[in-house]
Amino acid sequence: MTLEHTRSAWNAVQLSRRSLLLSTAAALVAGPATAHHGWRWAEDGQFELTGVITEIYLGPPHGLLDVDAEGTVWRVELGPPSRLRSVGLEEGRIATGQEVVASGHRSRDHSENRMKAERITVQGIVYDFYPERSG
Repeated sequence: MTLEHTRSAWNAVQLSRRSLLLSTAAALVAGPATAHHGWRWAEDGQFELTGVITEIYLGPPHGLLDVDAEGTVWRVELGPPSRLRSVGLEEGRIATGQEVVASGHRSRDHSENRMKAERITVQGIVYDFYPERSG
């Protein structure tokens, strides 16, 4: 192997190492940006919201409902799709225009109308996404 080949191989190793370090650093920086998908952004106390479903999304990373409660639209975050399916909540089971009661935790930031639901009730059917959390 020539000295030039050795230098090329060494440079390739250094470049791969640098790419790995940069990728790891980017992932660490992005971590806090995705932390809202957990529970830390929500208050500890229980919160209940009753209103009419205006929008439904049951896909990744988690399901979402927009709910009109007395003229104010709330964003209700549900569980991830696998958790929704495990309790029977799939496309077509609920519809816009139906009344929903959402129980869970309101956002700590009261300037946003947002909550994380532990369970919802629609047409008498209870979808309990987090039975280990709800009382």
